[in-house]
Amino acid sequence: MNRTNYLHRLCFLTLLCTCVLAPSGSLSGQGISINLLAAGVGPEPSGDCDKNLPDPDCSALDGNQNLTLAPGALYGFYFEWENDGLATFTEVRATDQAGELLFAPVTTPLPAGGTSSMSNFRNAPVAEGNYDYLITVRAIEENGREDIAQFRYFLTVDASLPVQLTHFAGHPLDKGKNELLWQTSAESHHDHFVVERSHDNLPFRAIGRVDAPQTSTGPIKEYRFVDKASPAGGNLYRLRQVDFDGTYQFSSIISLNTPANEAGCWPNPAVHQLYFAGDHQGPVFDLWGRSHSLRQQADGGLDVSPLAPGQYWLRTSRGVVRFLKQ
Repeated sequence: MNRTNYLHRLCFLTLLCTCVLAPSGSLSGQGISINLLAAGVGPEPSGDCDKNLPDPDCSALDGNQNLTLAPGALYGFYFEWENDGLATFTEVRATDQAGELLFAPVTTPLPAGGTSSMSNFRNAPVAEGNYDYLITVRAIEENGREDIAQFRYFLTVDASLPVQLTHFAGHPLDKGKNELLWQTSAESHHDHFVVERSHDNLPFRAIGRVDAPQTSTGPIKEYRFVDKASPAGGNLYRLRQVDFDGTYQFSSIISLNTPANEAGCWPNPAVHQLYFAGDHQGPVFDLWGRSHSLRQQADGGLDVSPLAPGQYWLRTSRGVVRFLKQ
């Protein structure tokens, strides 16, 4: 074998060994890269950016980096990212400069070229001042390599702002009643809430009032209201927050389904007020067939105090109800 053929064969064997010995699934050429396509913050609720929705969408907040809120007020944020590399993301997480997570780590695998997003909510600090947040969105692949993208936003906490709702929810109770619960933060110039209800797509009407507490031990306040005569089926509720000067603003809307109960009333016997399942239809009648027109309270109950002791009946949307007046 001459020298030229020997060198050719040596090069061929070297290339062959290199191919055989190279580890399968090498990371070479499979870089990890995350690209932040959109990011923003804003007050909640804002359109579909509403914590009470089953699938809130805060994408409309994209580009917002400056926010002014009352102490402790809830706000939303939005992040959308793209896998701009070759390695599959196995986890994406977002933290602020203190290391606090903005949402639970996203562990759904995201292949190269894929996109994903997250809407979530957090509370503003309770202390007044200006805050500067640097958010780091970190992508990690199965071998532990990672890449980051960052977003900065600025928050001003101002205690002079009007009341901010931080929570509004409800659930059905028994006998056609629905319980509403809500929380507020940093109440300034706040006088009272008006609770409003809509049934069968009819206009909202006031069903009760809840005054602001005269004393408070902290910035977060809790409220409760029971709708004691909610019609069967779907009911929509909202709050009208009224300031001392008469100005007002509406809350987001929540939906509750009131179970259909048989006709009934409570308390029975009644002394001052009578509540019943369904809608009141017509006057109250005594055993002699005489009609009595009674005043219906804002919470749906009837003021039966003008009636003489005895037995009475009335018709509701769920049937005839009989009760005893003491």
